[in-house]
Amino acid sequence: MSIGNTTENGGTAAAAAPEYSARPAAGSTARLRASVVIFAMLASIGALWAQIRERNREEQGAAPPFKLTDASWRTIITGAAATDASCPTPKPIALLFVTAACPHCHAELQRWSRLLSNDAPQLRCVRIVVATAPTKMRESAEWLPQNLASFLLWDRDGSIARALHARLVPTAAFISPSGTVVARTVGEADEEHTLKNFEQLRRGTQPASLRE
Repeated sequence: MSIGNTTENGGTAAAAAPEYSARPAAGSTARLRASVVIFAMLASIGALWAQIRERNREEQGAAPPFKLTDASWRTIITGAAATDASCPTPKPIALLFVTAACPHCHAELQRWSRLLSNDAPQLRCVRIVVATAPTKMRESAEWLPQNLASFLLWDRDGSIARALHARLVPTAAFISPSGTVVARTVGEADEEHTLKNFEQLRRGTQPASLRE
């Protein structure tokens, strides 16, 4: 506001500073608050998307092809059984990792069981492993289809699951004779896709890619 105080030089000051800071216009305040809210929402969405991507990456694990550790490969070889003893060695391995309480695992086990029962030629000269972790309530092969029970391999320390990055079940891994996982499926897969993987694995070529 204007005042009439006389200065030492005999002049008159035209104005004085206000006693309180000027308040911004109402519209500017609203826009500022809206900007802050929008920024916070975008930041939250970005953080959530990053968490989802990280969770998916952890669930799916490393993408094939990847080499198994020597220890896990030795364990798998020890438990592997060939469907045809006349086949030359070394043989590729098809491993199905399951749990007894998983309904999707039981459905996938039935598919593999049917392929064996039908003597599917694609399975010839491929060693088969059905791996699972024992539980306090169940440590037997009674829940497996009869023709797969002899292929059971107990993953007692979890090393096989870790080596295969099997964070979800069922997980099927198609492994070359050198111990390299060349293809992997997570979840149920139809018999046609499974047969293609068996056939191409048996021939020593890279299996067709399947959904993960």
